[in-house]
Amino acid sequence: MTAGSVDSDALADSAVSTGALQDCSVTSIKIADSTIVAADIADCTITSIKIADSTIVAGDIADSAITSVKIADSSIVSADIQDCGIATVDIADSAITSAKINLTAVTYGKIQDVAPVRLLGREDAIAGSPQEIALSAELRFDTTNDWVEISDSGILTGLIADSAITSIKIADATIVAGDLADSAVTTVKISDSNITTAKILDSAVTSIKIADATILAGDLADSAVTTIKISDSNITTAKILDSAVTSIKIADGTIAASDFSDTTTYRRQVQLVITDTTLATGDSQFHFFIPSDMAAFDLVDADAAVPTASTTGNPTIQIRNATDAADMLSTKITIDTAEKTSFTAVTAPVIDTANDSVASGDEIVVDIDSAGSAQGLNVILTFQKF
Repeated sequence: MTAGSVDSDALADSAVSTGALQDCSVTSIKIADSTIVAADIADCTITSIKIADSTIVAGDIADSAITSVKIADSSIVSADIQDCGIATVDIADSAITSAKINLTAVTYGKIQDVAPVRLLGREDAIAGSPQEIALSAELRFDTTNDWVEISDSGILTGLIADSAITSIKIADATIVAGDLADSAVTTVKISDSNITTAKILDSAVTSIKIADATILAGDLADSAVTTIKISDSNITTAKILDSAVTSIKIADGTIAASDFSDTTTYRRQVQLVITDTTLATGDSQFHFFIPSDMAAFDLVDADAAVPTASTTGNPTIQIRNATDAADMLSTKITIDTAEKTSFTAVTAPVIDTANDSVASGDEIVVDIDSAGSAQGLNVILTFQKF
């Protein structure tokens, strides 16, 4: 037979044996899809390179076929591990570190063999394993709420930091006298107007405690000021009420002549003859000086007279204290026409009370401001000492 003369139809089923096949004559295209079964494959003939990526599924892997040596280091991730798949036996001793434990994951039920009424912690000053700590008298368990609380009276002075107790921490009305150190309450600690009578101990207010000049009449009880309370010679006239000193208050034989008030009124009148001829106007027409026995007198009246009355015009006269350079009359002396004195003048003279006083040696002068036709002039001045 010639090559290519035998076709598929000429071959009986199963007629072609392995020996009839030339090496490498069966190519992929010669093999019908899904016709190679496990028995067709020689042991160890399937190498890694023959397996397409991502084609091995769970069903292809025999139970227990994946051993530790088959797993690449660090290639198992959290998603590869089935929930609850890690049992106690799978965890190496001391492998669970603090960082691996979720917050609140360690409950009381996870801790074994803890003695009752104990805390877990460290009493020692160095790091180490938890220790059971017995509760002191200052602490107690609240079994209802499952917490530790401070026992009544459990906070001792040594537990409180300096300055830790502020005003807001102190319950109202709980500080009693025994809580205060001696001299602890200073002036700045006391609110204004808060010291009442009841707060002051009897006899506690001594003279040194009272500010000078602060005792008012209203502060004194009736009859509180007795003779012994008054220093000698300290009752002045101003302190004595009018009519308060009655006869019974005056010791017998104690009123001397010097005790009587001098009610005498000293009065001096001076008549000055200025001229006996026709009047002429001008300042300082007459001078006189105050004698020493008239010192501290006041001018109380001023008048003038002329022997021959004026028929034309009214004479006017000013009295001036030349020493003080001051007029002593606010309204001058006037003698009306046809009159001889100023006593009947329509306008009476007025004393300037701001300049009426004289002193020993003062120079007093008479100024004639208008003369009319009068002849002669007398000036009458009245001085008085009050």
